Amino acid sequence: VARLALALGVLLADRILAARRPPPVLAALLDEPAHLASSALLLPLPLPLPGAAPARRWYALGAAAGSVLIDLDHLPRYLHPTPARPLHRPATHSALSVAALLALALALPERRRLRPFTLGAAAGLAGHLARDAATGGVPLGWPLRSGTVTIARAGYTLLLLRGALGRR
Repeated sequence: VARLALALGVLLADRILAARRPPPVLAALLDEPAHLASSALLLPLPLPLPGAAPARRWYALGAAAGSVLIDLDHLPRYLHPTPARPLHRPATHSALSVAALLALALALPERRRLRPFTLGAAAGLAGHLARDAATGGVPLGWPLRSGTVTIARAGYTLLLLRGALGRR
């Protein structure tokens, strides 16, 4: 029931954000919890990690951080909007950011807290990008490709509902 409530909360937040276009601060109050909830529903459970329970906790913390902190890259555009910098998703909302986190995780010592945290952050960021792709698109291929990648809302809704049912 809790997972279904998370999925419905995400869908409601997306509906409000699309219909009302609230000011940035109010939008963030809806958007960031929705990113956190959607990533929780979409992400796979962590693979068996050395250190078991502590590693899973660090993975979960990293996933939470990765699902919301990427939106800090929007701040310069909101603080100083110009025609040259329209209010759209920055290039850091791309697969390159996920790949960079994965590469960093592989470079870290296996039995340290930072590796599961960084793996979780990469997974959380991937969940964030999935939701953004369903709500307007992301520059997923940057810097190799221009343009945005989108996911059909119906498909994304089905993914959320699968996650709500425990099938990730």
